[in-house]
Amino acid sequence: MKTHYSVAELVALELTCLPKTKVGIGDKVKRESWPFIEVDGKGGKGGKRREHMTPNEIWALKISEGAKTVPVLPEEKHMLFMPQVLCTVERGRVRFANNHYFSKALQEYHGDLVRVAYDIHNAETVWIYDDCGRPVCTAEWNGNNTDYMPVSVREQAKEKRVDAQLKRLGKKADTVEAARPVRYIEQQDTRLNLGGMVLDMADLKTQAKASMAVLQAAETPKAAEVAVGGYEYFVSTYFPHYIRSAEKSELHRYLFKRLPEVLRAPEGCPEAIGAPRGEGKSTQVTQLFTLYCIVTGQKHYCVIVMDSIDQAYPMLEAIKAELEFNPRFKTDFPDAAGQGRVWQAGTIVTANDIKVQVAGSGKKLRGLRHGPYRPDLTVLDDIENDEQVRNPEQRDKTEAWLKKTVLPLGGVGQKYDVVYIGTILHYDSVLSRTLKNPFWRSIKFKAMLQWPDNMVLWEKWEELYRNDGESVADAFYQAHKIEMKQGAHTSWAARDVLALMKIRARDGHTTFDSEYQNDPVGALEALFGERHNADALDKMVAAREVWLENRLQMPPTLELTTLPSTAQRNEVARLMSAHGDNLLREHEAIAAAQWEQAFGVRLQPYDGVGNKYGKPDYYITDNKLPKKQWQTLDFMFTADIDDTKSIHNLNRFFAHTTDGWKDKQRRIQLHLLKSDIVPLDLRHLNTENRARLLSYVLSLTKEQQNQIKLIVSESS
Repeated sequence: MKTHYSVAELVALELTCLPKTKVGIGDKVKRESWPFIEVDGKGGKGGKRREHMTPNEIWALKISEGAKTVPVLPEEKHMLFMPQVLCTVERGRVRFANNHYFSKALQEYHGDLVRVAYDIHNAETVWIYDDCGRPVCTAEWNGNNTDYMPVSVREQAKEKRVDAQLKRLGKKADTVEAARPVRYIEQQDTRLNLGGMVLDMADLKTQAKASMAVLQAAETPKAAEVAVGGYEYFVSTYFPHYIRSAEKSELHRYLFKRLPEVLRAPEGCPEAIGAPRGEGKSTQVTQLFTLYCIVTGQKHYCVIVMDSIDQAYPMLEAIKAELEFNPRFKTDFPDAAGQGRVWQAGTIVTANDIKVQVAGSGKKLRGLRHGPYRPDLTVLDDIENDEQVRNPEQRDKTEAWLKKTVLPLGGVGQKYDVVYIGTILHYDSVLSRTLKNPFWRSIKFKAMLQWPDNMVLWEKWEELYRNDGESVADAFYQAHKIEMKQGAHTSWAARDVLALMKIRARDGHTTFDSEYQNDPVGALEALFGERHNADALDKMVAAREVWLENRLQMPPTLELTTLPSTAQRNEVARLMSAHGDNLLREHEAIAAAQWEQAFGVRLQPYDGVGNKYGKPDYYITDNKLPKKQWQTLDFMFTADIDDTKSIHNLNRFFAHTTDGWKDKQRRIQLHLLKSDIVPLDLRHLNTENRARLLSYVLSLTKEQQNQIKLIVSESS
C-alpha cells in the first residue's frame, strides 16, 4: 500500500475527511441535524460505536420539558462574541497586541489578571472585565501618555486657572440673577372664543400633560416596575453580577427596606450605619443606590465622599461603566444610559441631567451647585482610615468637617439626605460618635450575631489552625462539626461560622472585633497613649498590680493546689502521643504531667463519647474501678510559660469587655458540666484577673466549688 502521496495526488483523492474552507448556512443546518458519534477505545474493529442525540433533538427535548428560552439582547450579543484575552494589570495599564491601554479604575487591580475584550475593527478602546465577568471599565489606547518633559506644574496652573474662571463665572451668574426683576402673578383669561365655541386653554394644557404622562408610562414599563418593585427589584434585575449569594444578610435586608424610605420621606434623613467588612456595603449603597437615584430621578445632585479621592475615582468609574455598558440597563432606561454631557474622572452629568460628583474626606465642598440645584444626597463611605483614626486631633478635625461642610451642603428649604456607612475602626471614631448622636438615625450590624455554645472546641481548632495549618484544622472541624456549630448565628448565610472563625484566627481577635463586629477594643490604651508617653499605661498597670497583690488574700473556703515547677518530659510525650482525637496542646500536657507528680496518680487522655457539653481532657485512672467510673479532669487557663505574647494576650482579653467576661463564665460552666474536676490555672493570670475569677468562683454553689481546684504558684 502506498503511504506517501504528492500534492497533486492528494487533491485528486478529494478526501472528504478534510474540512472545507468555505461552509455555507446550509452546511450549518445539516450539522445541527447530524448525530454525535462516540467510539470507545482507540478505534478499529474492537471499538464500540454509540450514537447520541443531535443538537436539534436536544433543543426539542429541553423545550418539551418546560425549559424557558432567554433572549439575548443585541448589546449582550455584541459583547458575547467579542474576543477576549487575559492580561495582567500594571499600574492601571494593560498591554495587548503591542498597544497600551490605560484607565484610572484599573489602578486597584495592579498585579491581577483581568479579561480584555476588544473590537477587531477598532483599536481605540478595550473593555475590561474582572475574573468573574463583571464589567470594570473601559481603557483607552495610550490613555496615560504625557509629554517627555515634566508638565505637572503647567497642569496645576491650568487647573487653578480653570477653577478661578469657574468661580468668577459663578459669582457673575449670582449677581445677574439677583438683578432679575420680580415677576408677579397676573390673573389672565385663558378662555378662547372660536366662532362661538369657548375653549379653556388651561384645562387643555392640564389634559395634554396627563395624556403625555400616560404615554410615557406606557412607553417605559420597566420604570413602572422599578417604582413598584423598589430598590431590591432594581438591584436583582439589572445587577445580578454583583450578587454573590442568593441569601441576603441582615445588612442587605435593612438597606433594601430603608433606603427607599429615605427617598420617600418628606424631610431630609441623616442615616448612620455601622456595617461589617465583606458584605458589599460600598456596592449596595455608594454605587447601586446612586444608580437607583439616577434612574428614578428622585435626586438631582449626588455627592460621594470616601477616605481619599483615589478611592472615590474607581467608584465613579464603576458607575460610569454600568451606565455605558450594562445592556439591560441601556435597553430599559435609554434616557439615563450612555454618556452624558459631562463625563470626567471626578464629575459626571448623566443623559437625564443628574450630576454625580466624588471627593475625598476633608476636602472643600462649599458652594456646590448644579444649575438651580444644590446637593440633595451625600453618601459618606468609610471616610476614615486606620492611621488617621488613631489621632484625636484628626478625629476632631474630621467631625468638624462633617458638621460644618457636609451637613450644610443642601439648599435652604430643600430635602437633603445624608447616608453615612462604614466600619467602626476606633472606639472614639467619627462614625462611632455619629452612631451615638441622637440627631442621626443609627444602626449597627455584626457579622457574628451569636457565638457558638462550645467555644472550647473552637479554641483548640484555632490553635491547630495557627500552628499546624488549615488542613489539620479542617479535619478537626469535620470531626466535631455539629458541636462546634451549635448555637452559632451569623448575619449572612453565605459566610458561615467557619469562614468567620478563620478570619478571626488569621487577623486576630482585636481586628475581628473591630472590622466585623463593630466593637473595637483598646480604649484604655488609646486614652493613655495619646495623653501621656507610650509606656504610661504599662507603668500604671505595673503599679496597680503591686497594689492589688499586697491586698489580695486567698479565700480560706477554696482549695488551693500547688504543682511542681517542672514536668517529666517522657510523661509529657506520652500524654501528647496518646491524645487520640482530642488533640491536646503541649502546655495542657505539661500541666497534666505536673498534676500526676503532685497527686501521685496516672492520667490518660479521654477517649470516651462524652456528653452533649463536650469531652473532658483526661481520665484519672483507677485499677479498682471500671473505666466508666473513672473521674475526669479538664484544665482551664493553662499557658506556655515561655510564650510571653500568649500570656499577655490571655490577660489582656480575659475580661476586656462585658461580652468577653460573660464568655469566660459560660466556658467555666461548660467545663463543670462535662468534667468531674476542673482545675483553674491561676499561675499566669495577673492580680486583677485572679481577683475577678475568685469572686466568680465564690458566687457558685458549694457543689460546683468542690469540683474546682485552684492552681497557684508556690509564691502565692
